[in-house]
Amino acid sequence: MDPPTKIEIQLALSQLENGKAASLDNINWEVLKVDPEITAEMLYPLLEKIWKEDKISEDREEGLIIKILKKGDIIL
Repeated sequence: MDPPTKIEIQLALSQLENGKAASLDNINWEVLKVDPEITAEMLYPLLEKIWKEDKISEDREEGLIIKILKKGDIIL
């Protein structure tokens, strides 16, 4: 398979939901969606490199899940 194209990156950006919390890098998805063409242009070299080398940086290999309680949730 080939790495994702810039058009595919733009399509993925358009499918991101607004109002979500920023990731560990503190970048909100809304910022990435402001100009999808420029964002795709900037992300393409990085994604292409990751795709070809078949690895990502160690700090991106782990996820962080935090449960945020809603009003009325019971803490046990």
